[in-house]
Parts: sequence; C-alpha cells; structure tokens
Amino acid sequence: MKKISQLLIIIALLTAAGVGVFVISTDEQVVVLEDGTIKTVDEIWESGGSVYYEINNEVFLLDQDKIKSYGKRNIGHLFQEVKRSTVKGVDNLETKLNKFFNKNNISVGFNLTQYIFLLGLLIFLLIVFFSKWSAKKKLKAVVEEKAYVAPPEEKVTDEVPTRIDGVRFFLNLFKQQIGADPDAP
Repeated sequence: MKKISQLLIIIALLTAAGVGVFVISTDEQVVVLEDGTIKTVDEIWESGGSVYYEINNEVFLLDQDKIKSYGKRNIGHLFQEVKRSTVKGVDNLETKLNKFFNKNNISVGFNLTQYIFLLGLLIFLLIVFFSKWSAKKKLKAVVEEKAYVAPPEEKVTDEVPTRIDGVRFFLNLFKQQIGADPDAP
C-alpha cells in the first residue's frame, strides 16, 4: 500500500511538472467564451467592440460580451478545460442513462453527481480501512520480530555446575533484562 501511494504521488508530481513546463514553453493564444469553452487560436486582435481571432488562416469575429477572457494560455485555462470536459462528460452520461431508464419504463430520477460523491466517499473509506489494516499487520510483524527468542537449551547433565556456568547464567539473565541479543558480547 505504501509503494502504491508513493507511486501515485510521483505520478502526480510528474504530471504537475509536465503541465508547468507545457504552459511555460507554449506561446499558444486562447479565447475563453462565456460558456467556458476555450478555443486555441493562432492570433488575436481587438478592433472596436469586437475581438477577431484567426485559426488556420480563417478569421472569426466575436463580440466582447461573448468573451470571458483572451490571451496567452496559462495553467488556469488547462484546469478550466479539464473541468468543463469532465462536467460535460458527466452530463452526457447522465442524459444517456436517464434516456435508457425512460425507454425501459424505469421511473428513476437519476442524478449522477450524487453517485459520484458516494463513490468518492467509498474509495476514501476503503483507503482509510486498508491503511489501518496494513499498519496493524506491520505492527504485528514488528512485534513478532522483536519478540525474545530463548537461546537453544543446553543438554542437562548430572555434573555439578562450575563457576563458568554460574557466570554464563547470570550474564544471559542480564542480557535478557536489558533486551540485548543472546549472542551479544
């Protein structure tokens, strides 16, 4: 899960960098109409109360009241175009679904925006659930890894313990109390 989120962050950063480089390096001119439509043009000029623009050696005329803005393309224009095309696509899908329902005598007032919101909420909750589940799984693995493993038992013999055996016993007990590895010097 961590690698997927890192990959998504890297993709988002590369996309943002690509958009920034595109906007800085382009000399495209755009005309933004009142309805949000963005037209990429070759040249723009103003004369009287009208704006003229040229696309592929054809000149077009627009009144000032039909134009929201015009000039060099910027990042805002890109976001506006993505937003407009997304809204248009959702509206188009919603219209087609409502036609399908009406054609098949299904009485549903279908509003796709509500379902998109619920889908986004579901995805968010799934991400939260899986991140907590993943964190618990990692914590359990760390706890199991850090758990104390007793040194292999030595064979018990009928011999009387020596001074070395006593020192070794208390040294191992001390290592266990401070959490050191059994093989630590």
